[in-house]
Amino acid sequence: MKRVLSAFLSVLLATGLVVSMAAPAGAITGGQLDSRHGNVGAVLVEIPGVGMAAVGSGTLVGPDAVLTAGHVTAYLQMLILQGVISLADVHVSFDQNPVAEGASLLGVSEINTHPQFNGFRGRSNPYDVGVLVLSNTVSITPATLAPQGFLDTLRNDGDLRHGGNVAGFTVVGYGATLQWPPPVLTYDF
Repeated sequence: MKRVLSAFLSVLLATGLVVSMAAPAGAITGGQLDSRHGNVGAVLVEIPGVGMAAVGSGTLVGPDAVLTAGHVTAYLQMLILQGVISLADVHVSFDQNPVAEGASLLGVSEINTHPQFNGFRGRSNPYDVGVLVLSNTVSITPATLAPQGFLDTLRNDGDLRHGGNVAGFTVVGYGATLQWPPPVLTYDF
């Protein structure tokens, strides 16, 4: 079973590599490249013998800390446990085209998944959170995190929905959609 899973992941990542190299990558807002968010980067994995593939997005929240999704960090940890990759194969890039030749790849020294993340159960998972610790600090200005309870405060103050208006939020990142069968990754660049 482990061999089947490893083979499937290799095919999946190889497919993603072909698609990701065909289109330039970069932080995306509303489907358009957006250079205003230089602290949003691509989480990349280098599959030995296959190449580089983007597996998610992350936001720099400290000089060496990248906040990402727990499903991204759990996936990377699984690949390492399966022996498909090593920690040295995991990178973060803040370049507009992170999979291009010559892109700046930052090493990762730790992969942390929220201890209560256990996959998706229902529509959302409040523990779908992970942190990648970079091997070195970077000089990029980190994003400012909202304080704990921020959305609750907006809701309680009536600011999430006020007079028919809904509070606006900007979602920025890299992404891919998996279509099955067959395994086809479509990147949202």
